[in-house]
Amino acid sequence: MQRSADDSPSSGAAAPQLSFIMHGPEQARVVDLEAVRRQVQALFERPDDFSGLVFEGDAANEALSAYDELAGRAHRLGSSTPTVSRLNESLPHGGRVDELAAGDRLHIFHTVTGEPVRPNTPDPSLIDRFDSESLPFASVATDVMGVALFDATQDGWTVQMMPHGKMPTSPWDVNFHYGGDNLITGMTYYRFDDGVYTLMPKEHFERAASDAKRLGSADLGEEMLMEMAKRHLEGDRRWVPKPNEYGNRYYHRFTSMPQGEGPKLYTPNRLVYSLGSPVGPYKVAPDQKASLLVMPGERPVVAGLGSTKYGGAYAEAVRQFMKAEGPQNGFHEPLYVTDDGRVQEGASMTIGAIKGNTIHFPEPNDANTLPGITAMAVMRFAEKRGMNVVYDQPLYLSKMAEADAVIATGTAMGVRQIGLVNTAERKGTLSNGNPIDHREGGIHPLVAALQDDYENTLRRDPRAPFKDMMVKIA
Repeated sequence: MQRSADDSPSSGAAAPQLSFIMHGPEQARVVDLEAVRRQVQALFERPDDFSGLVFEGDAANEALSAYDELAGRAHRLGSSTPTVSRLNESLPHGGRVDELAAGDRLHIFHTVTGEPVRPNTPDPSLIDRFDSESLPFASVATDVMGVALFDATQDGWTVQMMPHGKMPTSPWDVNFHYGGDNLITGMTYYRFDDGVYTLMPKEHFERAASDAKRLGSADLGEEMLMEMAKRHLEGDRRWVPKPNEYGNRYYHRFTSMPQGEGPKLYTPNRLVYSLGSPVGPYKVAPDQKASLLVMPGERPVVAGLGSTKYGGAYAEAVRQFMKAEGPQNGFHEPLYVTDDGRVQEGASMTIGAIKGNTIHFPEPNDANTLPGITAMAVMRFAEKRGMNVVYDQPLYLSKMAEADAVIATGTAMGVRQIGLVNTAERKGTLSNGNPIDHREGGIHPLVAALQDDYENTLRRDPRAPFKDMMVKIA
């Protein structure tokens, strides 16, 4: 990609340059022209955050119109303006065009990685469906995404928001070679009249920072993650559903990975991507029971990283579940247990058991079990209800078989009861591999009570047992 300047800022510090490179036919898309103008205005208001924006077709012409208006206003005020270069592939370098033809595409460069971003065009009609139907649990284009770069030479993070889009990747990216290791954390948000809230963000960010230290990675820093989440949700506020009867929410994920190129074994630099999307409910409704397939081996984790959200472990768990044809046989999630029958966890959930007035979750440990944030919330609910909570001992499959109810928790699923645990692949851990079958009957009363506590908390309902668990982000 080329950059070229044909004008210089009239005064003040040098502003980032805007490069327009046009090419290719445009795909028909819904264009939110107001969002286009807001993004161009952000370029003028926060020049240190951007070196440009990316638009296509009608959005490109709207961006040019907004630029002309804002540049004229800045000139009258004597302010600095971004430099514009309008280049066309069919013209010599520096050739000028007065307007963009239909199908022309605008590319810009952001300041964190110095690479072009290919935007996804948001479809604002999706917002109108938040209160009328359940959305799929899948990502869609929104207004913004975030990138943070840790530069070891400067020993600090640079955080930037930009239009949601795709970024090119070098085949020499260290993540494709020896240097690949990514950490993830996911959170759910709701929009209220006084702002956007999420469940226990401090605990999420503390765990993410701890995971990074365990990996010997750059310190993610709880304050940096909180600031990044705040700026992200400010930019994506309109994409966050209010509490609704259809299970729609905004799912936000941080993913952290090494940043660099070359056949090196290690790089101290690190990237964090902040991504979000409105999504629908979990595949099993709260009044239904999920089914688990016990896998033939132990949870696939790197030694010593079982209690971290190391992305590779989750990818391999899902791969094994698909290879075992779990979904085709009616199972919703895999379950991992050790050779001596200790329960580990599923692909994206923490498993617990209820017996009488006691709820038992497996102790987190480096070998197999993550300290789940939703499980922490459920244990607080249980204590508030006078239940006995066990969290410092292993949970064995044999004890799960004796339980009154099996419970699963996680950011994506919330709180669900398990109806069937098929243990046929691990006969040595339970007599003859007999299944744990709780499919008959309704949801256990204690599970239903904990589900109510969880949902009331997310909705900031007056009946929520704790008022401090939902925290305002933006």
